[in-house]
Order: sequence, then structure tokens, then C-alpha cells
Amino acid sequence: MRYPACLILVCAVQLCAQANPVEQAWALAAKGERAAAIRLLYDFVKTSPGDADARLLLGSILQEEGDRAGSIAQLTEAVRLRPNSAEAQNALGEAYNAFGDLKAARGPFEKAVALDPQFAAAQVNLGALLQQAGEIDAAAAHLDRAIELLGSKPDAAYPHYLRAKVWSDRGDVQKAVQHLQKAVELRPDFAEAWSDLGEARKTLQDNNGALEALERAVSLAPDDAVAQTRLGSQYLNVDEAHLAV
Repeated sequence: MRYPACLILVCAVQLCAQANPVEQAWALAAKGERAAAIRLLYDFVKTSPGDADARLLLGSILQEEGDRAGSIAQLTEAVRLRPNSAEAQNALGEAYNAFGDLKAARGPFEKAVALDPQFAAAQVNLGALLQQAGEIDAAAAHLDRAIELLGSKPDAAYPHYLRAKVWSDRGDVQKAVQHLQKAVELRPDFAEAWSDLGEARKTLQDNNGALEALERAVSLAPDDAVAQTRLGSQYLNVDEAHLAV
């Protein structure tokens, strides 16, 4: 008996989907059906405990859901399965970082960078962690590398933003402004960068430039208390008390 080609194709697609739970889970998560994706992946890793891709995805979704123990457990196992994977190490570091454990995050980020120095995301993550830790020279090196790797992509806005913080830590506000201007050029909707740019311009006594940047920050993120406070302060600085209120 011959079957229509379209029926054969449909059956093949269905079999492929049934045979690839990780892709099914990706699709569910993309539609916002995270609970279903988590159930599917948990069931899958019970029968296929050595599937690192499933554990990486499950760990990432659990991280987004705020399940620290579950996320760390799955990503730790993914790293055990793929110890030489920069992506797995970076994912574990991101989970620790997301849950506020900067000390635990550092090791995986350092391993990710060592395994793949071209991995820009890991360079950014390690640079950000080091900046927070006050190790500004080391932070600068990793952020500069990330900026070099990312070039003019919008993703480069964040390392430029962090690099500005390093320059501010060093007391060089002019160079901080240069990086912040690049950040908002690459990502015009980057509210935090606009806010920092306004504050930096204020320090350089560029009142008009500061006001422009801070107004932009507040328009993008009206619930940002820091930006609102900075804008109010700048209005007072230019004798616009009624707007400051």
C-alpha cells in the first residue's frame, strides 16, 4: 500500500519531534510554557541522565523560575558531563551569579574563559564579577577583550557600560563618558547607561548634556528610582525647582 508523500512527511516530523524532547522543551519555553518544559525535561533526564543538553536547558529554565537548588544541581551535572565545555561552565557561573553567590560564580567563569578565550559572554561575565569585587585592573582586561570580540554589535553595549564603571572607579570620568556614549549608541534603549551618562556629564559640568541624558533615562525607565533622583537633582542644579518636585 502506498501512502501520500505529505502523510509520510508529517509522520517523519512527528517522529523527529517525539525523539527530541530537548527541542520540544525549547519550543514550550519559547511559548512561555515553562512548567510543561520543566516536566518534560525532568522526565527525559530520568531515562537519559547523560544528556548534557537537556540538563543545560533544564538548569537555565529553573534559574529563571528562581529554583536555586534545582538549577545548580542540573548545571553542575552538565559541567560534570562536559567539563571542557565553556558554555556549560559559563551557564553554571551565571546561575550562581543570578542567585547572588559571586564567590561560587567566579570559578566557572574563569574556567569558561580559559577553555575558550573567544567566548565573549564569559569574558563579560567575568569582567562584571571582578568589577563588583573591586579588582578593576583584571576587570578591565576581560571587558576590553569582550568589546574587541563583539565589535559594533548591540551586545557590546553592556561591556562598554561596565568598562565605564571601571574608568569611574579609577577617577577618569571623561573616558567613562566615552564608553557610555558608545553603549547608548549601540543600544539606544539602555536606560541604565543613559542614567550613568547623565551623572558623568554632570560631574564634567555639562549641564545640558546631563539633563538630556537623564531625561532619556527616565523616559525609558520611569520606575527607576536612581534615575528619577538624579534627574530631580539635575533640575535643581539648573534652577528648575518646579520640575525637580
